[in-house]
Amino acid sequence: DGNAISDSVSGLKEMDSILTEISKVSDMSQSQLNQLGKDAFDYASKYGKNVNDYLQGVTEMNRSGFYGQQGVDLANVSVLAQAAGDMTAEVANSYLLATNAAYDYAGSAEKLNAVLDGQNMITNRNSVNMTDMAEATSKAASMAAQTGVQVDELSALIGTAVARTKQSGDTIGTALKSLLVNLQDTSNKKIVSTFEELGISQTKLVNGSKQLKTPIELLKELSKAYNSLPEGSTQKADVLRNIGNKRQANVLAAILGGMGNGEYDKMLQDYSQGGGSVAK
Repeated sequence: DGNAISDSVSGLKEMDSILTEISKVSDMSQSQLNQLGKDAFDYASKYGKNVNDYLQGVTEMNRSGFYGQQGVDLANVSVLAQAAGDMTAEVANSYLLATNAAYDYAGSAEKLNAVLDGQNMITNRNSVNMTDMAEATSKAASMAAQTGVQVDELSALIGTAVARTKQSGDTIGTALKSLLVNLQDTSNKKIVSTFEELGISQTKLVNGSKQLKTPIELLKELSKAYNSLPEGSTQKADVLRNIGNKRQANVLAAILGGMGNGEYDKMLQDYSQGGGSVAK
């Protein structure tokens, strides 16, 4: 029918202009571009995605400095993320690029695919969806990597927080970013004295020199101490107020609870069993 034809014509026009854009930002020859156009149809339809979303991914990767086969491989991971996680091309692209930058993956499609697999397995087995996981990762990955939180640990933190608070990935990612900073803040009197009252040191000795404990080490110790305090005690409230501040208190409570009851460890385990889960 006429509508379908005019839709496909405008789709092809859009595809044409995206390919022109790719030719400007990458060093592909005309025959490589033609091949990319053909491959794009096969690849996008394999995962039931829009061919122009796929090509938009190639453009995004090119703009971020990943050209040729590497750009195509990264766009493939993006389409996988979109299909498995039911997320938009925009969310998928920024999630992969943020994770890549935070953990210094140098545009490795393989490493990003492994993260996607692990996080996907967490969302398959827990009350979390992939869009929330991706949005929270985009927000918090850079700070997590800087403070020594591994990507599987970050994924389990996000999963625990989202599952228990039911807040959006954006909100959880923003809260985690602040929490990671607070946990290692040795200049804030309230934070320092809260840890001290619980008998927890924010630093450890490594080869005779003082080092900050990672946020995960601190959260594990904090969780033990927090969960042993009596319900409704002022000390419990102090932990949430002083280390979580008003805005992150509920996320901190969710994480301390999830670390105490084994939920966090279960999600770490889920992550480790994710290999190949997205393609499946």
